[in-house]
Amino acid sequence: MSEPQEVVLHEAIDVDQRRWVYSLSADQARALPSWSPEQGPPPLSISVAVAKAREVAQRRHAGSSALETSMIMLRHTLSCHPVVPVKWYYVIQVVATDRGEMIPAAGCVVVLMNGTVVTPTDSTD
Repeated sequence: MSEPQEVVLHEAIDVDQRRWVYSLSADQARALPSWSPEQGPPPLSISVAVAKAREVAQRRHAGSSALETSMIMLRHTLSCHPVVPVKWYYVIQVVATDRGEMIPAAGCVVVLMNGTVVTPTDSTD
């Protein structure tokens, strides 16, 4: 069995029915900090992850004056291949409340435990 080239972290469909995929290479996944919930607080705090997500949301939705964090998920990689260990990351959803609109990419921002924000790719067929 060959090593996976890409680790898919999250997929979302936006209001325009575009499919967004958040992924990183197997090498990038292996380089992330190791952590499990049983070890105590995560390497990147929720407040820092939310601040990073809101910065991205503000850039994506520059015309909005009011952004609201509407969801925070703490997820881990799903891998059946032993060379990509389980790594945890945040999926944060931000909504532009002044216009009642979601930001592009279904309002999601994926933030890794090293503080990196994953740029989604449009994989609409």
